[in-house]
Amino acid sequence: MNIGNSLKEIRKGRQLTQKELADKVGLSHSYISEIENSARRPSFDVIKQIADGLEIPFYYLLIKSLEKEDLNDVSKKEFLNQVNEILDESII
Repeated sequence: MNIGNSLKEIRKGRQLTQKELADKVGLSHSYISEIENSARRPSFDVIKQIADGLEIPFYYLLIKSLEKEDLNDVSKKEFLNQVNEILDESII
């Protein structure tokens, strides 16, 4: 699971800088940067706070953060690919 990569992708898709997102959600710019660079793992409350600021459901961020390596079974990997495609079409 890589919250940082997903956060960065979604933030850029919303055309927000790290500073703009940080200001919007009441976190420091450096904290957003550390999450995006996988230097920190945010708590569930912080994930919800960030998702609210991005105006997306928190579960979207969590699902987008799953990586193929997180799943062992081929059918689960295919499911993840399909879910990601649907989410991308509906949110970004």
